[in-house]
Amino acid sequence: MEKLFLKLNIRVKLAIVLVVATLLAALSVGYFSFLSARTVVQGDQRKTLAEITNLITMSIDNRVGALGRLMSQSADSRLIRDYAEQLDAPPGSELREYYDAMLNAFGHVNAVYVVNEDGLYTPNDAGHFSVAASDYSAIRDRVSRSPGSVIWEGVRPPLGPPGRWDRIIRALRGIYDDDERLIAVLVLELTEREFDNVLLSNRASLSYQYRMIFDRDRQLVAANRKLDDKTTALLHERFENGSRSFMVKSASVDYFVQGQYDGLTGWTVFSAQEVPTAFPSSSQLVRLILQFVLISSLLISISVVFLSATITKPVKSLAKAMKRFEKGDYSVRLNPRGKDEMGQLMHAFNYMADEIDTLIHRVYEVRLARQEAEIAALEAQINPHFLYNALDAIQWMLIGKAEHEIADVVRSLGKILRYSVDRQQRFVTLENELQYVEHYLHIQKYRLEDRLAYEIEVDETLRTHIIPKLILQPLIENAIIHGVEGVPKAIITLVGSVEDVRLILTVRDYGKGMTPAELETVRMNLELDDETAHVGMRNVHRRLRLQFGDPYGLTVDAEPGRGCTVTISLPLMKKEPLPLVQIDPEE
Repeated sequence: MEKLFLKLNIRVKLAIVLVVATLLAALSVGYFSFLSARTVVQGDQRKTLAEITNLITMSIDNRVGALGRLMSQSADSRLIRDYAEQLDAPPGSELREYYDAMLNAFGHVNAVYVVNEDGLYTPNDAGHFSVAASDYSAIRDRVSRSPGSVIWEGVRPPLGPPGRWDRIIRALRGIYDDDERLIAVLVLELTEREFDNVLLSNRASLSYQYRMIFDRDRQLVAANRKLDDKTTALLHERFENGSRSFMVKSASVDYFVQGQYDGLTGWTVFSAQEVPTAFPSSSQLVRLILQFVLISSLLISISVVFLSATITKPVKSLAKAMKRFEKGDYSVRLNPRGKDEMGQLMHAFNYMADEIDTLIHRVYEVRLARQEAEIAALEAQINPHFLYNALDAIQWMLIGKAEHEIADVVRSLGKILRYSVDRQQRFVTLENELQYVEHYLHIQKYRLEDRLAYEIEVDETLRTHIIPKLILQPLIENAIIHGVEGVPKAIITLVGSVEDVRLILTVRDYGKGMTPAELETVRMNLELDDETAHVGMRNVHRRLRLQFGDPYGLTVDAEPGRGCTVTISLPLMKKEPLPLVQIDPEE
């Protein structure tokens, strides 16, 4: 097949290639168009599921809130409280009317009981029923744990005698006397129809959507359609593992599922939809795409056969020009005679040739400029050892002239310079960092004299731990700047401690402090790329976050007139850590 293709002339080859390429392109476009359409439609359906689930949850909260308020009003009413204190006494007509009105207000009611250890009571003709001691004990315990609150237990068997409903939805509310002692429990039993209405919004989608409400024990409270037990168990498992929007595969069909937790009741709401119904027109769209591909390919194939002759000649001239260009003749240019694709291709070749020729000269110039810059940089480099030796010589000259204080300052400056320009070590011991800070404080003490006092309290056992280099000096500098302002004497303290598995370093000044608004601005600047203020603190904070992650970094606290406290939080380390993010040197 390959040998046969090679024997064909360029016109036939071009026709075959263009036809095949066109067919593949049309198929690819059709396929990806179908995928895009399906993705968009299914995405919209999943958004609709999320909206419906949220609406159901809000409807539950509204209904539960209304029922809860009715229960609280009833349990706190004087009629019900007096009845709860004397359950054996016959109920009066006023209580009976109140009880009937209460039943009508609750809606789909199976029963409303006043319960104590002696049994179930209703102030109507239903009378009194016994209740198991274990049931009452469990009810009393739940109410006692949340005094004054309405507790929604979910789906339960009825407490009273057998009736029409073998499953009810139970809510509890304590009844208290004037001394706030629990004397009985108001029990509301609703039928399963109570929450059916909250599932009926957007009726157009009910035919292919599953809407279900489960209590905290996974008991079904209400549903418009039910899934099989295995699929339902899988829904709960995925939801309890943290998924809220997910897909579930069953033996017969897959489902899109949206789950939401209702914090008021502790119930869970699921909305599910069969995946095929999310894009019901997919088969029709596939047929349309295939028809489009076949018709387009046929028309293009016919056109290619007739137009290939006009293409081959410009192709040959383009091939010759490219060979000359390949051999290094960057001056070759084509003379396009038309404005069709081949003419555009020739224009593109000419443009490419011009750009490459320009880039060659530009790269050459950039390379020369880079070499000159490197030479200039090398010539401008200062040997740090020269500075160390010069400072050492100045120190000894000052000692020779009995200028011991200034000599100590120069010595501290030399130590600071040597420590700060050492690029080999990114991490140092806390002892080395404290020595660096003490040299810096020595210089500031000489400048400010009696206006500055400082104290460093770091236990010897902590000084062997490893910390990032140059993280304390910016905080000390900031404390001195703001601690001296407005006070006759600045006091700076540096304290080290351990909390859990963290090394805590605290720098505090006793200056004028900050207002809450100023403190909030400083805290925000730590997280922003603002180059206007607190550059040193922000740089330290970003270094710690990049190296160790979110739990670590700087925190700032201040009060007006009581100074400012900056706390560094670090992991306890005995050796240098790896970077939090590995960067490829080639990048």
